[in-house]
Amino acid sequence: MSGYLGPLPVPQAAQRRQIATATAGQTTITTTGYTVGYLDVFMNGVKLVVGNDCAASDGSTIVLTTAATAGDVFEWISLNAVSVLTQNFKLPFYTTAGVSSPLTLNSSAQIPFFKANGTASNISVAV
Repeated sequence: MSGYLGPLPVPQAAQRRQIATATAGQTTITTTGYTVGYLDVFMNGVKLVVGNDCAASDGSTIVLTTAATAGDVFEWISLNAVSVLTQNFKLPFYTTAGVSSPLTLNSSAQIPFFKANGTASNISVAV
């Protein structure tokens, strides 16, 4: 069996789960935050349709269309985008004289390198 060939998979979002138990007549659930449009809401294990069964438009609360019954269990799962390109990467920078200080790559960089014939050139990198 051969190993994996190709780019390593990188997560594009982080999932956050939250749970709350409702009180009688409760219509608003306060969350610790979510990204609007990236939220799944469940009541007693049944998925609610955002826009019909509840509203989730401010990033912090879920407003129920019909008031909850005491003991109803609400679970919501939010996806928050993860940016893997916000880090700077440090690479050893090789020159004809050896290794110098590390080279920092950010969102767009030019990496100098030396060809076998001794001439210098750049590689453009979109990190």
